[in-house]
Amino acid sequence: MATDAHSILKVLIIATLIYYLIKSLLYIALWQATLKIEEKALKAQQKRRERTALRRQQYQIKK
Repeated sequence: MATDAHSILKVLIIATLIYYLIKSLLYIALWQATLKIEEKALKAQQKRRERTALRRQQYQIKK
């Protein structure tokens, strides 16, 4: 009976460790995806600012 309890305890510990490992990997993947999305958004924002500045310059020249 003592060995059964030890076996069950080992299985529970291993299952818990696997759970936290998978959870950590998912959080890392989500974090990386968030960083890439943020990077794309910042690039798009910069492009919009550059286009706006260029249009303002062209408008100033036409006046």
